[in-house]
Amino acid sequence: MKLSMILLTCPFLLGCATRTPVGSEYVGTWQYDRVSLRERALASAIDSVSGGEPESLSAEEFEEVRAWVYENHAGWDKSIEIKPDGTYVWTSCVGESTPEIMRGTWRSERGDVTLYTDDGSKIAIAVLADGMLRLTPTDAGEIGVYMAMNPVDE
Repeated sequence: MKLSMILLTCPFLLGCATRTPVGSEYVGTWQYDRVSLRERALASAIDSVSGGEPESLSAEEFEEVRAWVYENHAGWDKSIEIKPDGTYVWTSCVGESTPEIMRGTWRSERGDVTLYTDDGSKIAIAVLADGMLRLTPTDAGEIGVYMAMNPVDE
C-alpha cells in the first residue's frame, strides 16, 4: 500500500519540481534593437522638430534631422534587466547624457509581463514575439507603439 502511494505521487511531485515559474521566460537582460527602431526614432524626431507637421520641414531641415538621428542613434543605450525576484532595472542613455535608471516590479499576467514603478503605477506591458521583447508603454493607447529589445547573451 505504501509503495503504491509513493509511485502514484512521484509523477505529481516531479511535475511540481520541474515546473517553470510563470514569466520566467522574460527573465534576463534585453537590449534596445537599434536596427529595427532607427526609422521609428527618425519619425519621432521629425515629428518633434516639426511640431507634428513633417511636411513643414524643408529638404535641408529634414536632412539635418536625419543625419543627427543616424549619427547619434548608434550611441543610444536602452536596456532592461528583468530579475527573477520580480524586480527590474531599466536604463536609458541618449548619446553622452547621464543614464536614466528606473526601478520597479513586474508581474506576469495572461502570459505577458506588466511593469510597475515603485509607487505601483503601471508603465509598460512586455510580450515576447519573434525572439524579441516588445515593450509597449501603457500610455501608447491603440497606436501600436512598442520598443523592440533583443536578448543579451550573458
